Amino acid sequence: VINLLGTSGDGSIYGNIAINPDDVINVEDGTTYFDGIINPEVLALTAVPGSITAADLDSGLFGEGALNIQAGGNLILADPQVTGDPTMYDGPAYAFVETFDVAPDGTITFELQPETAGAQTPGDYPQVFADVATLEGTLVAAITPPGGLFEDAYTWENVIDAETRNGGFDGARCVIDGIAAGSLFLSLDCIEDAEANIDLAFERTAFDDIVGLTENAQSVSEGLECIYDPSLTGGIADLLSDLFLVTDVAD
Repeated sequence: VINLLGTSGDGSIYGNIAINPDDVINVEDGTTYFDGIINPEVLALTAVPGSITAADLDSGLFGEGALNIQAGGNLILADPQVTGDPTMYDGPAYAFVETFDVAPDGTITFELQPETAGAQTPGDYPQVFADVATLEGTLVAAITPPGGLFEDAYTWENVIDAETRNGGFDGARCVIDGIAAGSLFLSLDCIEDAEANIDLAFERTAFDDIVGLTENAQSVSEGLECIYDPSLTGGIADLLSDLFLVTDVAD
C-alpha cells in the first residue's frame, strides 16, 4: 500500500510509480501533484508503443492495481506544457490501473493547458485508464491557455477511459479551477459517454451574452467582445484576461 498523504502540506511527485496487481495507492488528506505515469510499462501496449493516440481510446487499455482518492484527497495529474520549464516537459501524467475509485470526499484534478481551440489531441493531456472506475467525488479542470485568453470551446475525450464506469461528475461536482475558478464567463461539462468514459467540454460565454447588465455595461461588453481574440498580447490582453476573474454581475 502506498499512502500519499497531505496532512503536513501538499505533496509533489516527479517520476513514475509501478505497482503490482495486489498493490493499492491511496491519496488522502490533502493534495498530491503528480507529474509522471502510474504503471508506465502499459505504454508499450499502445497502438503506437510509447505514446497515447486516438486509436488507444476505448481499446480496453488499462493497468493493474488500485488507485483510490478518498478522505479529503486531491490528486492532480500534471501537464505543465504551457506553465512549466520547456526543457523539462516530457508529456502529460497518466494512470493505468485496474480499479480507479474517487470517493465522495475525493477529488481528481486534471491540469489542462490547451494550445489550440476545439478538440484536443489524445496524448496531449492527462488521462486515467481503468478496467473499473467508481466515481462519486469531484472532478476539477485546472485550465490554463497560453496568454491567459480562452478560445470559445475546448473538448477533451476520455479523460477517464474505463471498461466499466459507476457514477460520474454532475453539477457542482464538475468544476473549473485555477485563476478562472467560478468565472461568470466559463463553463465546464463532465460528459458521461456511452462507452463508460468521462469527456470534458468547455465553453466561453461571450462578454455581451451575460444577463442582467445595465445599458452602459451592455454597450461596453459588446465593444470588448468585438475586439476579443485569444491571440491578443500586451495591455489589452491583460485587461481581457482579468475579466475572467469576474464571478458575478455585481463584480
